[in-house]
Formats: sequence, C-alpha cells, structure tokens
Amino acid sequence: MLVGGAAKVKGMVEFTKDQLSVAARLGVPAGYSGVSDEVKGAEFSAAVGLMLIDLYGHFAAGKTDSWRK
Repeated sequence: MLVGGAAKVKGMVEFTKDQLSVAARLGVPAGYSGVSDEVKGAEFSAAVGLMLIDLYGHFAAGKTDSWRK
C-alpha cells in the first residue's frame, strides 16, 4: 500500500508493481467519520492512521490482516 503525497505521482502504483513484483495500491484513509473531506486523500493516510491509533490506543479490530494479502 502506497501512502503519502508521492504515492499520487502518475504511474507510481504501476511502477511499484512492475519494479518490485509486489501487489500495490494507493492507500487512502477509511473507516472513520467526522473529519473534513480535505484529509481523505492518500497524502493524509499515514497521519490519519497515527491519530486513530493514538485516539483508540490500538489498531482497529479486523483491519490489520487485509494488507498482508
């Protein structure tokens, strides 16, 4: 999963798949509500994830296994 502003560079996901021979996709914040649409882009996904971990003190149940596939 690619996150951050550089993940949105045109062709980055395809480049990652081709060069590293791994599954890749653009990561975007999900599974929360009550925040501005402005922070729902890939460039904010790491920051939003860290804030959610800090807020809840743990990873969301059932959400951590899907990225390993």
